Amino acid sequence: MNKAGNYLKNIREEKGYSLQEVSRATKISPTVLRALEEGNFENIDQVYLKSFMKMYCRFLEVKWEEFFKEYPLNPLEPKHA
Repeated sequence: MNKAGNYLKNIREEKGYSLQEVSRATKISPTVLRALEEGNFENIDQVYLKSFMKMYCRFLEVKWEEFFKEYPLNPLEPKHA
């Protein structure tokens, strides 16, 4: 999922948005946005994860349906060391 986070971070930076600006517009905390960009989902409630990603995609004008096809969310899969 780190590739997906990097993708969103790159788009955010290309559009010139700070995490605080995205947070104000989406009502997603900067801490959660940073975690999404880094692929760190341990502290994000799984019930909200897809919704957060969808809101972030919409804000960045990324077609979220295509985003989830390219980067499927599998946060419950065990991590490999």
